[in-house]
Amino acid sequence: MDKAKGGKLIGIVLLIPVLIGITWLLIKMMMVSGAEAKDLVVAFVGFSGSIIGGAITLLGVKITLNNQHKQEFMKSYPKKKKLGDDVLDISLQTWRSANKFYADGNFYDVGRAISIWLNNKDEILEKGSQVSDEVYATLRDILVTISEWDHLLLHADNIDEDERKERHKYYLNSLYERVIKLSSDIDQLEKEYSKIKRGS
Repeated sequence: MDKAKGGKLIGIVLLIPVLIGITWLLIKMMMVSGAEAKDLVVAFVGFSGSIIGGAITLLGVKITLNNQHKQEFMKSYPKKKKLGDDVLDISLQTWRSANKFYADGNFYDVGRAISIWLNNKDEILEKGSQVSDEVYATLRDILVTISEWDHLLLHADNIDEDERKERHKYYLNSLYERVIKLSSDIDQLEKEYSKIKRGS
C-alpha cells in the first residue's frame, strides 16, 4: 500500500467515528440540561481520544512492518538477484539452443538442449523458489512446456510430420514467451530494489 492510500485510510478511520460522535453529542445536548451536557462532552472527548490513539497506533504498526519488509528485502536482494540471474541464464540458453537446432531441422539436438533444463529442474526450481513466488510459478510453466516438448520428441514417430513441425513451433514459441515472462519477473525484483533504495 502506498503512502497516499495509507493516509486516506487513516483519515477515514479517524473521520467516521468523530462524525458519529459529534452527531450523537449534538442530539444528546439538545435533550439534556447543563450537568449532563458536561458529562457528555467529557465522554465524547474520551471517545475521540481513544479513536485517535488507536489510529496513531495502527499507523505506527504499519510503518514498522513496512520498514521491516524493506530491510529484509534489501538484505536478501543480492542472493535473490544472483539466483534469479542463474535461472534466467539457463532458461534463456535452453531457448537459444532449441531455437538454433529447430531452425536447422535438427530435432535430436533440440531434445538434447531441453534435456539440460529437465536434468537440472530440481535445482532450478529450488533457486526460483528463493527468488519470488512469481519467478517460481513461471519456472513451473517452463517445466510444463519443456516436459510436453520432451514427450513429443520421444513419441515423434507416431505423429504426422506437418503436425510434428507445428507442435515443435508451438513449444518453441511457448518457451520463448515464458522466458520473456521470467525476465520480466526478475526485472520487477530490480525495480523494487531501486524503489526502496531511492526511498520511495
